[in-house]
Formats: sequence, structure tokens, C-alpha cells
Amino acid sequence: MTDSLFGELPNQDLAGFTPVAQLSDLQRGRMRRVDVDGEPILLAVLDKMDSLAGVEVVAFTSLCPHALGDLSYGSLDNGTGEVDCPDHGYRFDARSGACVFPKTGPRLRTYPVHVLSNGTIMVKVERPAWMSARS
Repeated sequence: MTDSLFGELPNQDLAGFTPVAQLSDLQRGRMRRVDVDGEPILLAVLDKMDSLAGVEVVAFTSLCPHALGDLSYGSLDNGTGEVDCPDHGYRFDARSGACVFPKTGPRLRTYPVHVLSNGTIMVKVERPAWMSARS
């Protein structure tokens, strides 16, 4: 979900992205809650899955899609990138949003992230299309 931890990409379009934190505010494998336009969002710095070194920043909703439990009270596994809901034990992949347990569970909402060269973390929160539709 992170395009670059070491600088902006050329011609990077940051329209719709909101600065939410500094990379130095986060600890590897720990979640930090921020609010963007009234949306409770958790940020986490995880070990990269596709390499032996490096990290990635992910952003996902703080609300469990099963029963709206607060995931900020759950646990995060830095190695797998999975977050547990403290209420009913649902487990989600914080990178993709897939429900890991149970397999047929609802999907966790994730958000695009950019980390600028100065360490500013930018998150893009878009309302689902059904929320924008007029009747």
C-alpha cells in the first residue's frame, strides 16, 4: 500500500490524500488511530512481505465489519500483517482487507497510503459509491 518510503514517485497524484501522521510517530508492528473526515482509521508499519528487509505502511478502518468492534483494542501480528478483533475473534489481513478467520467473513476496508520523503503519511479516504448516490 505504500508507494515509497524514501520519496515521492515522479508525477505522483496526491489529489484526495490527507496528511494524517509522521512516519516517526509510528512504531513497527503497532497500530495508531487517526480520524480522517470522521472516519476512524488505524495506521501500522509492517515488515514487507516480498523482501527480507524494509517496511510498509498500511491503513484500514478501525471498525470491524462483522459487528463494529474497535480493532484498535485488538492485536496486530507484524509478521503476517493480520489484525484480530477483540470482540468476536475475527481476523483480517491488514494489507488486503481479506477476512482470514472465518474464511467467509466480511472484508475489512483498507485505504491507499503514500509516504512522502519528509515522512508525512498521506491517506486517501473515499466514500463508497452508495453513500454518494442521490435518490
